[in-house]
Amino acid sequence: MKKQRKYLFTLVGLLALAPGQGQAAEIFVDAGGTCTLADAIRSANENVNWGRCVGVGEYGDDTIYLETDVLLGSGEDERPPILSYENSSEKEYTGTVTIEGQGHVIDGNGEDGYVLKISTGWLDENRCIGGELTLNNTTITGGNHAHPGDVTTGMLNNGGGITNACFGRVTLNNSTVSGNIALGNGGGIFNAPWASLTLNNSTVSGNLAEGIGGGGVYNNDGAVVLNNSTVSDNIAVGKGGGICSEWRYGPNPAWIAFVLGIDVSVSINSSLVSGNTASTGNEVYESAVPVYADSFNLFGHSGEIETEAFFGFLPGDSDIDATSDGTSPTFLSAILSPLANNGGKTMTHALVEESPAVDLDENCSTGLPEDQRGEIRPGIGCDAGSFEFILGSDTAILDEIALVVSSLDSEEAFDNKKKQKALVNQIDATIVLVDEGLYAEALGKLQNSILGKTDGCVESELGEPDKNDWIRECSSQVEVYDLVQEAIGILEEQM
Repeated sequence: MKKQRKYLFTLVGLLALAPGQGQAAEIFVDAGGTCTLADAIRSANENVNWGRCVGVGEYGDDTIYLETDVLLGSGEDERPPILSYENSSEKEYTGTVTIEGQGHVIDGNGEDGYVLKISTGWLDENRCIGGELTLNNTTITGGNHAHPGDVTTGMLNNGGGITNACFGRVTLNNSTVSGNIALGNGGGIFNAPWASLTLNNSTVSGNLAEGIGGGGVYNNDGAVVLNNSTVSDNIAVGKGGGICSEWRYGPNPAWIAFVLGIDVSVSINSSLVSGNTASTGNEVYESAVPVYADSFNLFGHSGEIETEAFFGFLPGDSDIDATSDGTSPTFLSAILSPLANNGGKTMTHALVEESPAVDLDENCSTGLPEDQRGEIRPGIGCDAGSFEFILGSDTAILDEIALVVSSLDSEEAFDNKKKQKALVNQIDATIVLVDEGLYAEALGKLQNSILGKTDGCVESELGEPDKNDWIRECSSQVEVYDLVQEAIGILEEQM
């Protein structure tokens, strides 16, 4: 009966989840230390001013703004859990919490403990108190969750960066979890039973799990979704260097799905899981809690075979299996570049020109209009993984055309200066279309509005400018014509 009673408590906690109260307070963590992150979290949890933090507006669904990097001290007082209920038997709903990192870092400073914790687990309070967090544009690093004791159950050592306890609901947008350690499971992120975790345009890299597994992400009986995200360079001493998804403790996953309506699984869409290391399942380990892919992802690399990269899981037909005996066996360098700042708010692995991931999704069927960096996907011929390859940055050749036209002698090359300026404006308009991913419209503008004003010297029988040409001097015209033809060829490859 004891276990049944615990489950009843948590079920009541879940059913008590309510929409926001229509109120919201803004809390600012400042560089002077007037309002600390710990006190800001307590203010949002309890819907009252805490310490020297003063909420602007009515408390409810609250937003914490980081105006500086945060370096946490030691002790649990520095790391209060994020809750959406009062820590009392009444379980009054207090609203969601959003952290707007604004590019700042929350650093655990290598001190004992997680960096962020959402909800409380049943081993904390003999019941679950749910929490809801949205983390935007923030880096989580420096976690070192290493309490003495059992490393296989409960929350004692799990989740070096983020610990998402039962009934926690966490969404990461444009955020990074890197450089964290867990003595237990989930070096980067631990997702507990009944918890849900969504990663959008985010990176989990360089984390270590010294327990059972999950160097990047450990999912035990919870729900995880990855969209346009990167999981790379993580290490698990045990299993699942990138992602470990299993049922180790808690209710049967089928019971959770039927009674609580939680889809206990991992779903991966337009993401990259590669370059991770573990004793079993370098990239993905699956047991009892399914991992769903087949959504134009990129898995593994040629330095490993399938049985080293995966346990209980195989990539789907639409995914790139880049292991040495996979569907696209090839050298990693022929697929992508090292983790780097390729634009956007997180580090990514850039695809290279001949990568088999380029244009793999002919109809751009994942429903994700942008890649991890925020670059617009073209609508036709999208790339697998979280990075959309843009040949030569797509606009480089157009920038060159605009520069060449602008540098021409307006008196010698044009019959009037207005046509030179108008031609540059048309090229600039084409660049805007490419930046917006409107390749067909950009191609049409090159072919119908620009090429015809620069082609007489090449295409006429007399080798002279024709009546439609705006550039009247042939050597200048031919230079521009050749560049326009090159740009047309590049855009045709993107179609």
